[in-house]
Amino acid sequence: MTCVILHLPYGRQFYLWFSGAIAFLSVSLFLALPVQALSLPEAIAQALQNDAALTASEHRQAVAQAKSVAADTLPNPTVSLAAMNLPVDGLSLADSGMTQLNMNLRQTLPRGQSRQLRAQQFSQQAEQQPLWRDGRRASLARQVAKLWLESYHHQQTLVLLARHQTLLRHLVGLIEARYISTDSKQQQQDLLSTQLELGRLQERVLYMQQQQKTRLMQLSEWLPKIERVDNKLPKLNFQVAAYANPRQQTKALLLHPDIEVLNQQLKISNTQVQLAREQYKPQWSLNAAYGYRDFDGVSDLMTLGVSLNAPIFSRKYQDGELAAAKSKRAIVQTDKQLLLRSMQAKTRELLVNLDNFDLRKRLYEDSLLEQARYRRQASTNAYTNDVGDFSQVLLAYIDELNVQVEFLGVITARLATVVDLYYFLQPQALLMNNEGASK
Repeated sequence: MTCVILHLPYGRQFYLWFSGAIAFLSVSLFLALPVQALSLPEAIAQALQNDAALTASEHRQAVAQAKSVAADTLPNPTVSLAAMNLPVDGLSLADSGMTQLNMNLRQTLPRGQSRQLRAQQFSQQAEQQPLWRDGRRASLARQVAKLWLESYHHQQTLVLLARHQTLLRHLVGLIEARYISTDSKQQQQDLLSTQLELGRLQERVLYMQQQQKTRLMQLSEWLPKIERVDNKLPKLNFQVAAYANPRQQTKALLLHPDIEVLNQQLKISNTQVQLAREQYKPQWSLNAAYGYRDFDGVSDLMTLGVSLNAPIFSRKYQDGELAAAKSKRAIVQTDKQLLLRSMQAKTRELLVNLDNFDLRKRLYEDSLLEQARYRRQASTNAYTNDVGDFSQVLLAYIDELNVQVEFLGVITARLATVVDLYYFLQPQALLMNNEGASK
């Protein structure tokens, strides 16, 4: 009966030990592979180079510029040629003094300054595209940076899990020595508890590998050849003191590319309002005609004239167009106010979160990490000397791992907050190649 009890735990132990070793080996091999690990500045630079939206924006700018040139031209004149008062019996131009060969030229002029205003509107749309590209670059840099940090978090968590698996296997060795020498049911329970924890660690490894692959697949939208990220964090030192005053925050936010895009859209809307007002003005047309008469003693004829298209009966149409243009301008003004308020609130939230992350980071560095390590060592030594409870040893191992993972989460979450602050207050800083590693 004793042999059966001993055989079953050792079978489970070997299975879990072997599967845990395979997981540890896969993590170690993954981290040791000779593949290019992208740093954060490299990832952002490559993503910007591979972003098709920036190229599309350049084409939209070229389209608007071409339309601006086309809009700043007069409409083509109308030319007509007619044989007038031609006798039907001989179809001759010389049989009657009333017969003439008439050529008519008609040129229509746009209403007021509408031609110049249409060209100005397209030119303003072209000027909007560089601002949009600045916002796109900042937004893409922010998105890539946060995905990079999440990938870094999962990658380093795998390292911590692999190290902890090594510690637990060392603990299994201690239990085996006592299990064989004492042959007690308590040691059997300790061994089963450790095997269970190894199995749970293996599940965490598989989950982290899944999350790591997911983030890399998301990054592959702009970085198709990425396989892993660098093991060093970038230096992102945000100067909080420079934006302690709400006025300083608002001043910086007003320079944000998204706000600049709406400012330019407001200029376009103002031009649209001016265009709607020009529709109240009359439209002029110039006419010139020359009549050639091939009859002796009769002079050729010339006609000069001016015609006017008076907007008298289309008043409701023009009023509706002007009201619509003004409403569109009001929408842009409202969108700008809403965006600015949202960015102000988000900035205040991020500054509070950054201060909290700094406090938590110092707490982990000053006490929690050291206390967790000391507790694990003390409980292991006590158990080795038969003066400690194994449940406390296992709990200390688990707590140390959790503290280390939580500290890693604080570091990456703090840097993600810094990335957000850069995006709102210093968007160009995200596009700079900040080399080095953060502690």
